[in-house]
Amino acid sequence: MSYDGIQACQCVSDRQDSGRPVRFGIFCKSFRRDVSRAQKLVSSIERFARGDVACVISVPNSDHQLFRDRIGSGRVELITDDEILGKSIKQNWRTQQIVKLRAHRLGFADAWLVLDSDMAFIRDFSAADFVGPDGTVALVASRLLHLFELHEKELGEYVRGQRELGTLSAEEARGFADASRPNGDLPRLFRLRDALWRPPAESLIPRVRALFPRSGPELNYLPAAVWTRESLQTFESEYLEPRGIGYEDIIRYSPWEGVWVGEWEIRRRLPGRRPAESFFLHFKSDAGIERARAAGFTTADFATRYVGMQLAAGHQEIEAY
Repeated sequence: MSYDGIQACQCVSDRQDSGRPVRFGIFCKSFRRDVSRAQKLVSSIERFARGDVACVISVPNSDHQLFRDRIGSGRVELITDDEILGKSIKQNWRTQQIVKLRAHRLGFADAWLVLDSDMAFIRDFSAADFVGPDGTVALVASRLLHLFELHEKELGEYVRGQRELGTLSAEEARGFADASRPNGDLPRLFRLRDALWRPPAESLIPRVRALFPRSGPELNYLPAAVWTRESLQTFESEYLEPRGIGYEDIIRYSPWEGVWVGEWEIRRRLPGRRPAESFFLHFKSDAGIERARAAGFTTADFATRYVGMQLAAGHQEIEAY
């Protein structure tokens, strides 16, 4: 499916594979419970986006009018999940991930930021923040999860310019792939075993790496992943389709869409990609925000390292900084 009504930002590049500029965009999956958060995300896009960045928000068909009334018809294009999936779905954590994974079929961009409703930009940004002059697209792949509460000291020093995080080089990341071992298959009867044992979702993350054998450290592909259309297309044609499985199956096996795409890119040896630290800093609690504020951090401080923040917190007030 293509969606010709969406105009993507064109970032000048010298890509050898296509000979044309990389079209860059933003994609967010939302629903009525997060409409206020989505409003703040849209406001931040309208304030800080430079260039014709394609911005797409997908919502359930039943929520479309609500979002239209609250967000309007500015630079963000509202579509429905039905347009992406070809059917209505029950809204839950897993199905939201399936919508994200299938959004590339819209054809709205060659590469895009995958955002959640509780994110917002904090400084000017453009496609050039994510796509290099040579056309290489950033792949968020960090040794450190950019979650403030988990790494307050390290991330605080990073923001203040007192520490670098040892970002992987493309050459180093390519060396992780183990071409001597084939891609793994989803185990038979895993649904039955999981139904019996009910493993915690967090414990299922290593399952993905086990299917795409590699060396190297554990890597974090969130928050705010950067995906490419080529990556999702090859994942479907080279991994899913030969096995007769779909996104529903892999999300049931390990419900972490960012890990699937990230590990697939490492497995492919990062064609046209370059490793990067997260472009967004995540706060998961009001307490974490209060500690950052007490330590003297301001939005301007965070903007030296990040283009945006994710505030999965009660007040959702970036302006409070």
